[in-house]
Amino acid sequence: IYENMEGKLKVQFDKNPALYWIAIGKTDFLYKANEEYRKLLDEKGYKYTYYESPETAHEWLTWRRALHQYAQLLFQ
Repeated sequence: IYENMEGKLKVQFDKNPALYWIAIGKTDFLYKANEEYRKLLDEKGYKYTYYESPETAHEWLTWRRALHQYAQLLFQ
């Protein structure tokens, strides 16, 4: 999945997505990897919308909060 990451991102962003959504909990075990991923996106100038659920990990509450935020963006 991580092989040729920059090429895969280029293909995705060449399609000019209306919304590229990233969400994570502040205490998620994947938080560091998420930071690195966003850093790569920033370096390449790719636009995305980011939501961070405070004080939650990789758990249902994080997903619930993220879905609430995401759903609002879909219907703007």
